[in-house]
Amino acid sequence: MSSSTLAPNMIGNSIKADILWILAIYGCAVGSGSLFWPISLGSAGLWSMIILIVLAFPVTYFTYRVLSLYIAAGTVTRTSKSNLIDTTHELLGKRAVKYLTVAYFLIMIPSLAVYAITMSNTFLDFFKTQMGFPPLNRGVTVFGIITFMSAISLGKTESILKIVGVIVFPFILSLLFFGFMSIPHWNTSFLTAEENTTNVLAIAKSTFNNLPVLIFAFSFTPIVSSLVAHYKQSHGEQAFKKIDQILIISLIVIIATVVFFSLGCIFSLTPAEIKEARVENLTSLSILARKFDAPWLAISSQIIIFFAAMKAFLGTFIATRESLIGMAINNFRCNELFSNGIGMRLVSVAIVFIITIIPTIANMDVINIIKYFMVPVSVFIVFFLPQYAFYRVARLRHLRGGFINGFVILTGVCALFAGIINIIRHVI
Repeated sequence: MSSSTLAPNMIGNSIKADILWILAIYGCAVGSGSLFWPISLGSAGLWSMIILIVLAFPVTYFTYRVLSLYIAAGTVTRTSKSNLIDTTHELLGKRAVKYLTVAYFLIMIPSLAVYAITMSNTFLDFFKTQMGFPPLNRGVTVFGIITFMSAISLGKTESILKIVGVIVFPFILSLLFFGFMSIPHWNTSFLTAEENTTNVLAIAKSTFNNLPVLIFAFSFTPIVSSLVAHYKQSHGEQAFKKIDQILIISLIVIIATVVFFSLGCIFSLTPAEIKEARVENLTSLSILARKFDAPWLAISSQIIIFFAAMKAFLGTFIATRESLIGMAINNFRCNELFSNGIGMRLVSVAIVFIITIIPTIANMDVINIIKYFMVPVSVFIVFFLPQYAFYRVARLRHLRGGFINGFVILTGVCALFAGIINIIRHVI
């Protein structure tokens, strides 16, 4: 076959792969965390809301650009895919990998709990408010939902990704649809909310306290490792240019749709309704569903929330299984046959089942889980690990310093201290 025949096929396959990765990033980033972001924004006050929206792109793009640069510094070999764990092993050694796999696992667990709580609360609220049924038993409902998710999670990674891929594109259209549907309900009550202030110190404090929720609303840590590994293997030394393009396009689509949807929710709901969502541990879309006169719109919004949390749960489960495989090999010296086989899949599902069912039945506060547990732990991997490697490894010297690294470090420090302060305030 001639090169002229091959070239269009190769270009077509490349474009198709790029689109699939953009959708995968969207599917990982936009889930229940993004649906809770309007509640966080609406509680922050007008000026803090504007600041947080402006910060959304630089905080997310600079952070994942630096993380991708770090992962891309690894070498692809016959035994190394050059993903996050492989690169850390190559650059920082076995001890660092042991700590990394544990930390990576600790990031995923609260994420899975958030998604399980969102699915359960949406399911329960759907039957209570939309169907008019008596309240379902929470324990039985939670057990059934998590058992159902566990059954899907037993499948191979490729099968899980196909399920996630089927959900993503309709979800993008759904966010836009409900953003437009909310426009007739827009009102000015948010502009007169008691949280609005012109006091500079109060605005800074509110922005600081809500930064962790912003970070989580656009987080796609679980997919970055696989993204970089894929393009390292397919594009070699030219990989990062392509990765950077994928990140920029993905984030433009993600932030544009989520901000549009968030503003629609905030200006459609009253301050009292935003507080109601916060107290009932429901997403903005669940509260917004109650305002629609058409029953089919209210019902479809609840279905969308459920599947949004479902796809995020499955995407995060893949990363959780990856971290458990890394722990099995590096920390417990399990053989490859067990670590990459059905045995590890069963162990992963059992562990996830146990550690998600307890907080889900307890209905722990989702926004507090994000502030107290998820972001403070993820800071060490997403924000600080690349910076440590840049200064620790001589051949990464050229990646040190500069505005972007400084911005990422400052954001990480703020997110870490915001989490610590929130924990101290909650305990006291």
